[in-house]
Amino acid sequence: MSFTSEEVNYLIYRYLKESESRADALDVQNGDVQPGALINLIQKGLLYMDIETHMNPDGTSSECTVPFTLIGSHKCDKTAKKHKREEAPSSSNKRERREERRLQKDAADRDRRSKDIPDQQFRDNDDMDVDRVPLTEISPIYASGNNQPSPPEPNGKDVPPSVIPSEDVITLDGHEQEVFVCSWNSSTPAILASGGHDATTRIWKIPQSKNSPYEEPIVLKAVFNGENSEPGSQKVVVMDWSVQAGLLAIAYADGTARIYTSSGDLRAVLEQHNKSILAIKWNNKGSYIATASMDKTAIVWDPNTANKRQAFDIHQDVVMDIDWLDDMTFATCSRDHKICICQIGVPCPLKTFIHDNAVHSVAWDLSNRFLASCSDDCTAKIWSMTKDEPIHSFTHPARVFVVQWCPIIKTTRQQPTRFIATTCADAVVRIWDVIKGELRHELSHSAVSQSIAFSSDGKYLATASLNPTLCIWSVKSGKLCRTYKTDAQAIFDVCWISIPNGDKYRLAAALSNGSVLIVDVRL
Repeated sequence: MSFTSEEVNYLIYRYLKESESRADALDVQNGDVQPGALINLIQKGLLYMDIETHMNPDGTSSECTVPFTLIGSHKCDKTAKKHKREEAPSSSNKRERREERRLQKDAADRDRRSKDIPDQQFRDNDDMDVDRVPLTEISPIYASGNNQPSPPEPNGKDVPPSVIPSEDVITLDGHEQEVFVCSWNSSTPAILASGGHDATTRIWKIPQSKNSPYEEPIVLKAVFNGENSEPGSQKVVVMDWSVQAGLLAIAYADGTARIYTSSGDLRAVLEQHNKSILAIKWNNKGSYIATASMDKTAIVWDPNTANKRQAFDIHQDVVMDIDWLDDMTFATCSRDHKICICQIGVPCPLKTFIHDNAVHSVAWDLSNRFLASCSDDCTAKIWSMTKDEPIHSFTHPARVFVVQWCPIIKTTRQQPTRFIATTCADAVVRIWDVIKGELRHELSHSAVSQSIAFSSDGKYLATASLNPTLCIWSVKSGKLCRTYKTDAQAIFDVCWISIPNGDKYRLAAALSNGSVLIVDVRL
């Protein structure tokens, strides 16, 4: 399929003319509209028309070398169709084409944040030898598929043998709308915070088991100015717990942020951004908070005074993410294709890295020497402060939304393994070996993964997507270990408790139906 910007503009012009509509951008302005939304919808529409047109009654598809276009009727290549009837492809080729089209059709276009798991015990481990790792670009076609499990089916007809039993799941109800984020208090692991579209944050004290009594949550309902109370402006977007002080920083869609204690006391209100905050992070010491906003700025705050320490007006577009390198230095990324390394007290970036398209996510590794990033240019890259070019550029077949480092896994070998995981618009989560510069596993899903999270020991990866099923994967083998089908249409966020309890792990999941799940996973 193919189309040009002129064809898109022509269709928009024809629609406005035929409907006699006079549109004003201010009338329909909405911060929730994703970049490139119209183009994505057009692409998916053309893909659906392609599938619908070329599907045979027996479920097979007809070959056609003529691409679908945006304007004009489609005329199939008759020679190709005749050849298709005369020489039917093998059943394996049919399955491959159907699977490829299913993944493309089901892949939604929504990027969500995922959180790094604090794990101080691994911060002083051996570092990667940059000079020994060649600059390379790895394509997913070289991945081995021997250990790849089939994606869990959303209809639940084929129940996997490793399903998590319902007695190991606690359901927390109270939110009136979708829950977007959840986060464990790292200083008090039994405390979980959740926030969502109903403009509330709930702080839960989680019981040891499903049969244990548990307290009602503390409900945090922020008070907003009337002038900023448009629908959706009060929803909770992101949150982060301070490692040292156990304080909770919450960012809202109206551009404000608030700091609460774990008992629900309001400590500070941070007011400077004039559009939604997309990322909020404490530094390790808890002395500063950094925020990234749709207003194209990043701000560092003093949590004790609620004053702005420094504003960084260094990007030309929305600032998508932020992550601390140390207590004074951090990285930002933006839709302007840039990654900026900033330091408090310094007005200009210390270093700038460039992608070929919007950058969604950045994350420093636990040694704080290497930065991972992912972008709409279909790559995830590994950077070093000592080099201007990326150490690795990992190629994907579609846009990449989230990147996260796996805690370092100690092995009997001299050099420890080091992995990153990425989520992609093709509904596949990939695990990459950063030491070797190659693809390790492809984890197929039936919808785009909203959130990914490594267990604190680096052995397992949890994935949450725009379908009802929570998946737990083995990082070592790439096999699907456990699944749990929820009652919601989608899972927006997932996070592990910091420390596993023997062979039992605990994680939380935020659901589209307003529930929060506490899942005990026995592995």
